[in-house]
Amino acid sequence: MRILDESGMPRTLPEGPQTFARLGQGAGVLILGLGPDPAVARMLASGCRDAAYVEHPGFEAQTLPDWRLAIPEHWRRVTPQDLAQLDVHERQVLYYEPNPRLFPTFWNPVLAYCKRAALGPRELGPKKPVVILPGDETTLLAHELAATLESFGFKTLLRNGDITGDKLRAELGLFTPALFLSINFKGLDAHGEVFASLAEAGIPAAAWCVDNPYHLLSALKSPFWKELPLFVTDDWFIAGLTALGAQSVHHLPLAAAGHFFAAAARPVRFAHLENMAIFVGRPGFPDKKRFFSGLTVPDGAFHRALALLSSGERADFGWWLEQLGITQAWPGRQVRQAGFAAEQTGLVWRVMCLREAARGLPLAIFGPKDWRELLPEVENVLAEVDYYGALGAIYHDAALTLNLTSPLLPRGLTQRHFDVWAAGGFLLTDKTPGLDLFPGELTEPVTFSRSSDIVDVARAAQSSQAAKRELAAAWREEIAARHTYRHRVAELLETLGVDAPDAPGA
Repeated sequence: MRILDESGMPRTLPEGPQTFARLGQGAGVLILGLGPDPAVARMLASGCRDAAYVEHPGFEAQTLPDWRLAIPEHWRRVTPQDLAQLDVHERQVLYYEPNPRLFPTFWNPVLAYCKRAALGPRELGPKKPVVILPGDETTLLAHELAATLESFGFKTLLRNGDITGDKLRAELGLFTPALFLSINFKGLDAHGEVFASLAEAGIPAAAWCVDNPYHLLSALKSPFWKELPLFVTDDWFIAGLTALGAQSVHHLPLAAAGHFFAAAARPVRFAHLENMAIFVGRPGFPDKKRFFSGLTVPDGAFHRALALLSSGERADFGWWLEQLGITQAWPGRQVRQAGFAAEQTGLVWRVMCLREAARGLPLAIFGPKDWRELLPEVENVLAEVDYYGALGAIYHDAALTLNLTSPLLPRGLTQRHFDVWAAGGFLLTDKTPGLDLFPGELTEPVTFSRSSDIVDVARAAQSSQAAKRELAAAWREEIAARHTYRHRVAELLETLGVDAPDAPGA
């Protein structure tokens, strides 16, 4: 039997007793989805006079008349809304296992309800000030968020590896967390099973999309994300995500990691950098080749993008969506085509700027050895630096740090926009629209639009050491006052309506 699934894709359905799973015990039976041959479900439920079943209307509409005739006459058809009156915990539950991948929006909430009812008492464990944070200490931003949440009085549980609805339900029998916070949808499966388990238990959940949200969505198979509060570091995506059906989207930029502030108070450790410009970064994001496998950039559009770069304009992700005529950001993966084009454009931009900087400034690059091949004229290509190690001291001791913003985020910022100033360093950055997060009098002296302007802007910024120190101090004060992860977490908690344990009256 072949049907069209929830996303309109054709699917061939597996058959046989092995395609059903059984939960719980009881004289009665509840069948969640009859599969391609109801006779299989009838055989598995033999001996149960009290039988009820739930079926997806769109699935049934694609079956043949013989399918309906195979359903025993005494079986009651019920809806998901009827389950609360059905005493599910006193029945055995049979369910067709492919269902959550065929029609996840319909089946995952049903299955989440029935699993918790069939496998144990429906009462949740006591509420505790705990935040489940999928990932480990190496996960992007997990360290900063865990430390910040703990400063608010929460206990954070870093959950590495695969999180499943079954594992989550077992944990919820012990305690009820205050929040499930995902970075880039980590810990949330593509079909929404984990989200359905959280929603069924009434546990607040949210996702902070630190990277390009459309790239992240391209891995999801179910529209559950539309119900999830989303936070994006780039507000350019808010309108698009809302148009796709997202119910709650909020701007939450990156911020300064706390340990960088301590770097400003330390003695100089890298004196050889005091007259040098540095760049810290990679030619592309990790796993880039796999993510963009098989994609190419049209020559004509790429030449237009290069002309824009030369004139000081940005050929960013939004520009590439228009050039390539991509109008569907989700479902599917076609949006990655624009991402690949933007990423390739960004690489050209980084090479252009670093080459110009090397011509007029003493320059050191901290990053992978790939830079040696891309920029053979740069002598000082040094090893990558640990984010939690010497990086803060390097930012502090260098004459200036060069930042080149990825066009994957049209209005996005990087960690360097915050961390360098927090460390007491001095940042020179390309002019991205996202800089309007900061006062214009701070951004104007340290930005450039064309690669050919880098050296002039750098020399002007360093023409007076007193003015440079004063500007750096103003930047550091701005970052400390408004742009730390404590500010971001406070805003996130307020938006979600989650009270911190150390909040007044909590």
